[in-house]
Amino acid sequence: MKFHNPMILASALFASLVLAACASSVQKVDLPSGSDPQSQLSEADARLHVDGMKQFDLLSPSHFKNAQTALSNAHRKSEKGESSDKILADVGEALAHLKIVETNGATGTETFKTVLSARTSAKNVQAQSALPKEFAAADQDLRSFGEEIEEGDFKRNAKKISKLEGRYSELEVSALKVTQLGQARATIEKAENNGAKKKAPETYSAAQVQYDSAIRSIEANRRNPDGYRQAVAQSVKSSQKLDQVLKTIVASQTSETAAVQIYDQTQQIAANEASLAAKDVSLQDASLKAQQTQNAADVTAQEVKTQEMANRQSIQALQGANQQYADHEALNQKIESIKAEFTPAEAEVVRDGNKIVIRLKSMQFSTARFELTSSSLETLQKVKEMIAAVPVTKVIVEGHTDSVGTEAKNKELSQKRAESVMKFFVAGKTLPAEQVEAQGFGYEKPLTTNKTKEGRAINRRVDVIIGTSVNM
Repeated sequence: MKFHNPMILASALFASLVLAACASSVQKVDLPSGSDPQSQLSEADARLHVDGMKQFDLLSPSHFKNAQTALSNAHRKSEKGESSDKILADVGEALAHLKIVETNGATGTETFKTVLSARTSAKNVQAQSALPKEFAAADQDLRSFGEEIEEGDFKRNAKKISKLEGRYSELEVSALKVTQLGQARATIEKAENNGAKKKAPETYSAAQVQYDSAIRSIEANRRNPDGYRQAVAQSVKSSQKLDQVLKTIVASQTSETAAVQIYDQTQQIAANEASLAAKDVSLQDASLKAQQTQNAADVTAQEVKTQEMANRQSIQALQGANQQYADHEALNQKIESIKAEFTPAEAEVVRDGNKIVIRLKSMQFSTARFELTSSSLETLQKVKEMIAAVPVTKVIVEGHTDSVGTEAKNKELSQKRAESVMKFFVAGKTLPAEQVEAQGFGYEKPLTTNKTKEGRAINRRVDVIIGTSVNM
């Protein structure tokens, strides 16, 4: 039998009553009863997402949480097929909280401008993943200020604000050290554990000096990668040298001096081979130019002029092709980066010529229902990022079902599910209405057999086909 501390229970009850009072004191936004609940939901979801991007979840945390809860309730009622009025009531409550969130957010943004800027800079260098506990602790302190703003008893304390800004700035520098020099640090520590201080003291000392220099360079140039890039590269190279030298010493039972000579000779051989390859190309170019010069001497002045013009056009064409290739590669890298955000359970992303096909696996519609579920929104948000990343010509949303039920019912259901996703994109202003189309195919296009439970689950899907103006 468990015994609970009465003081803890009382505190928890009090907190619940405060939150309930906070929620009940907010005047709901009345939405017309004839409004489309799905469109209103999508617009509110998009608004919540934007407020989160502005960091308002920290500047007005309670109301932001209440807005999330209200929208979650609305999605749950939609999934259960409850009345539009009940869904719209929850959306109206969420909108009321979002209005307060945005008012508090505007106030907090002005007050904590430098803090938010420092936090953004820390996030940009992956401080959240590199130093999760420290980043979360700083966020909690900022969230406490947001709670004071909500309660109306915030008093500006320049010293505390400056201290919090400094914490985020320190996180930015620390995260850079982890991401830029983490491998070098690990290599040096591994060598140290393997006896590098005694077996290769000079190489170990040099690697440590280069590492310390890179640390100072990052500290002095945290917002200027060009300022620390060379020092980081030298530190990485020095740590790799230490690793190779120590391995040679251990494997060959030789001295540090001999191991360093072996390493330097290996590096020199590699450099010589690269240099010879470059000289070979240069000689070939020189020979070709000499031949071209000799040929030019044998033609008339008009032919020379024609040849020069042709060469110029050829160079321009090559430059254009090179730029096109560079742009193409940059776009591909961006697509691959977003593609990696999808888990195997969420979606399969396939490129087909100038089309990107996103086969959504996690669109868990309720049986015989077509409303979007809250669990689908995060996946659809990633689809929106993919759409925004490429030059889109047309987006087609295809709905597909399994073979259970009549052909007509399945066709109608797949069309409505495709339209729900289409409305999400249009409501969120991802695409204009004329650039997106919904098509329902029922069970006309199965990916696998409908004779098994697993096969039917695979066939129940939504495909988003993104047409682009470039060939992938």
